[in-house]
Amino acid sequence: MTRTLPEHGTRACYLRGCRRPECRQAHQHYMARLKLDHHRGQRRRVDAAPAAQRVRELLAAGWLYTHIADVAATSRRAVAALAHGDVRTIAPRTETAILSVQPDTAGPATIRTDPLGPVDLVAVERALDHGRPLPPLTAADRRHAAITATARGWSAHDIASRLNIAERTVTRWRRQSREATP
Repeated sequence: MTRTLPEHGTRACYLRGCRRPECRQAHQHYMARLKLDHHRGQRRRVDAAPAAQRVRELLAAGWLYTHIADVAATSRRAVAALAHGDVRTIAPRTETAILSVQPDTAGPATIRTDPLGPVDLVAVERALDHGRPLPPLTAADRRHAAITATARGWSAHDIASRLNIAERTVTRWRRQSREATP
């Protein structure tokens, strides 16, 4: 895999070892701004402990990494790193986003139980609305997606095609759902 080199006149180029005047100037500008931010008390990284604590609280309340990441508009990897204590500092905007997620915001509402197990409603909606590639779906997620798509008027063939399952499975799940509904 070939990577493109950074353009001259950028700090990235300076960090790769280039000492052209425009690259030095970009680095000096960055360092001057960093010193000014520090002098003003504006940190570019903050302690991760409060955000990590919030992630652990959310996990204890039944949230999944994916749900926390979706509500906070951050990556699942960042949430997992906080949960495992792999990071000591994070960007202030990440901290703000994580701390803004309250245990009663939308987490457990995005998890529903099914005879096959818990259902990730966010993944189900992604599977039905966004097409390929499918997000990772459990059997419970696929069953719930099939029932939801049925309610939206999809054919068994379309559901089977979208969820990579047999039409007979869709038909069986539909029948079981009708029988379970009083």
